[in-house]
Amino acid sequence: SSDLLGGSMGAWGYGCLENDTALDFIGYLENYKGKEPSLKKILREMEYDAEYVDSDVDAEILALAAVILNQEKIIEFTEITEEVPYLPHTKDDIKVLKEQIEDIVANSESHELYELWEETEAEDFNEWKQEVEDLAEALSDLLK
Repeated sequence: SSDLLGGSMGAWGYGCLENDTALDFIGYLENYKGKEPSLKKILREMEYDAEYVDSDVDAEILALAAVILNQEKIIEFTEITEEVPYLPHTKDDIKVLKEQIEDIVANSESHELYELWEETEAEDFNEWKQEVEDLAEALSDLLK
């Protein structure tokens, strides 16, 4: 668990919030406290290039899914603080987010993050891939 990591060490694990990029992104969302930016706005601000998705962008997309699932009480993520504002969203926004996450596995050659994980131990890679699939699956609950 992250409790074992020293404060100065980078956070790293297969969980969608167990990396520095994701935690920085949570910090970025905290800056919106009191503003309730829409999920659409946050998605639009991401530098998403479908041809080749930078690992940091995918890490942020996975963290964003965690924020939505946490706020809708579908999955609880303890790393998400009270400081993170509620992100209003439409089903279309959720669909975009879900499709971007599914694309990580479906179009793996276009995703740097997938390639980086492929180079790790098979067990870690499989845990990470399962986490990605679980996040997409959980978002389906919001499309019913």
